[in-house]
Amino acid sequence: MKNFIRCAVFALFVIGVTSVLWAGGAQEEKRTEEKRKTVTRYVVHATGGTAGTYFPIGGGMAELQNKYMEGVKASAEVSGASLENCRLVEKNEAQFAQANASAVYMAYYGKEPFKQELKNIRAVMSMHPSFIQFVVFKESGITTFEDLKGKKVNVGPPGGSTFVSSWDLLKTYGFKEDDINAVYLTFADAVTAMKDGNLDCAVVSSSIPNPAVTDLSVTRNIRLLEAKEEVLDKLIEKYPYYSKAKIPGGVYKGVDYEIWAMSVMNVVICNKDLEEQFVYDSLKLWFDHKDYLLDVHPIIRYMTLETAPNVPIPLHPGAERFFKEKGTL
Repeated sequence: MKNFIRCAVFALFVIGVTSVLWAGGAQEEKRTEEKRKTVTRYVVHATGGTAGTYFPIGGGMAELQNKYMEGVKASAEVSGASLENCRLVEKNEAQFAQANASAVYMAYYGKEPFKQELKNIRAVMSMHPSFIQFVVFKESGITTFEDLKGKKVNVGPPGGSTFVSSWDLLKTYGFKEDDINAVYLTFADAVTAMKDGNLDCAVVSSSIPNPAVTDLSVTRNIRLLEAKEEVLDKLIEKYPYYSKAKIPGGVYKGVDYEIWAMSVMNVVICNKDLEEQFVYDSLKLWFDHKDYLLDVHPIIRYMTLETAPNVPIPLHPGAERFFKEKGTL
């Protein structure tokens, strides 16, 4: 009987200790989870319109930060794209943004259309190319750039890089501003205007394939205008942040031929006052989870350690350290 009582007491003791340990462990786990959920830093990624590539890519980058970085609440915000994004990062209204290399260069060095140098922006990495695509309907009779004279041409919103790139190429062709009837719509609105017969040409600066152009090619017969190589060479001589590249045939329905086009790299930028370690950790995170970003958009295949440090303005110290450690800077 005494042995039974001793065993019972011991069993109760063990159960009590185990319960205390379990409760303590559960409380610690709860505290850890609460700590993880406690937001200590809000991060905004400025992107572009929903029909472009900046928005989904920015959303993917933000989602990775939310998932793997303690205390971070990141979000991707729609914006007027490159030019506006540079201004947002300059004022720290956005901490990260995507912008094409031409806009970043002009912003940092105070070139038109910027009125002053934006010295609070820094480069994080060069990510992927955009192709400047001049889209027309086959039945329009427009087959060359020269045919655009007198036509309604969407050159993109004034706050975006499409506007700048469009005019850089058109002026290299010899166009003056009154040679076309310029329209200033987003990609998605330009496609709608073309479907409604209110636009002759839409200029789209994005990766390929662009969702809005793909949508248009499914319902209508489209043509991409090819830029002359000699004109592209003249353009690049004046604006070295541009390049020329071929858009392969088959990217869009009915466009089964390759063409020469103007291209420009897209750059991730950040505010210079972000901590070195935070930028380093963010960059490491995005490369470690590149497969996730590839699922967000296939253009991420162009994001490589070898090409990422090639930027038109100074790198943020966190990015500089990351690429030096990787041996590509």
